[in-house]
Amino acid sequence: MAGSGPRYHGIATPFWFVPESADAFGALEMKESDIVLSTYPKCGTTWTQKILSCLRRMDADGVMSAAPEVGSTGQVYPDGIPLERPPEPHPIFGSASIAELFAQRDPRLFSSHLPASRLPCLTHGKGRLIYVLRNPKDTATSLHFFMGAAKDDWLGNEHGPGSLNRFLADPAPNAFGAYWDHILEMEELVEKLGPDRALVLYYEEMKGDHRGQVARIAKFLGMPVTDKLLDAVVAATAFKAMAAERQGTKLAALTRKGVIGDWEGHLDDATWSRVDTLFDERCGQSKLYQPMKQWMVAQNPKL
Repeated sequence: MAGSGPRYHGIATPFWFVPESADAFGALEMKESDIVLSTYPKCGTTWTQKILSCLRRMDADGVMSAAPEVGSTGQVYPDGIPLERPPEPHPIFGSASIAELFAQRDPRLFSSHLPASRLPCLTHGKGRLIYVLRNPKDTATSLHFFMGAAKDDWLGNEHGPGSLNRFLADPAPNAFGAYWDHILEMEELVEKLGPDRALVLYYEEMKGDHRGQVARIAKFLGMPVTDKLLDAVVAATAFKAMAAERQGTKLAALTRKGVIGDWEGHLDDATWSRVDTLFDERCGQSKLYQPMKQWMVAQNPKL
């Protein structure tokens, strides 16, 4: 995701970023039931937001509420919408405003790529955090193909340095900074909040046990789930269902493949080893990073 927007506290941002809205979100007073979904770009935001939306809006029989709500058709980032309803719909976020987002019914859900230091204060005993990670190689691959293959290719051409070089650059030119910084900063917040108020999810484990991870999310949030509700959430958040729902819309780019190990179909092992080396150097001791290393090993090595 290109960092073509204004820099925000030294961090590159996307073209849709609204600094004053990011400030308002960061200053928001949390409620006990609030849910903050945090991810680095292309790590499962759309999928997890859909799961959370279903858990919030479906009844015990798995029937979705028909009541309109900001973000009911896709994630709406607090830092991407204006403070007040815009005169014309935004091409991505529609007519949503910060005021409407803050006025959601409880439990309120906020999705963000912002680093931990720019999220609302969660250390005063209110609100819960869900942090989703994805192995860096698949993250880099998803970023490369987001909105079409990167014009500067993987390793650079006349259009730029290349998507992989941008992903590994320091300082990071991509929106929301370097992935390793995001991990390390979020790890501090996760440890402060503890397991009762912070849940860490891995995209790969969600793919491997979709139903089990949905049940785990519901349990963490204290939401009772019936078998009917669980079945309905799993069905509604299956990749094929979400892709079909977005087909022909501007949101189609958010559901490209949804697989594990797509990185192996691109570049050679020597090039990918740059990712291993840099992430090991920057966050090798991180408890959040360590589990991802198993998905960074090639199943079909290439020279």
